[in-house]
Amino acid sequence: MIGYNIIMRISMVNRAEYLIFVNYFERTVLL
Repeated sequence: MIGYNIIMRISMVNRAEYLIFVNYFERTVLL
């Protein structure tokens, strides 16, 4: 992943938004 480091930094600042993004991303991939 290209922006993996950026996502990790954002997760440290806005962890709630990161968890929501991960949940949405996982649903999109699984579906």
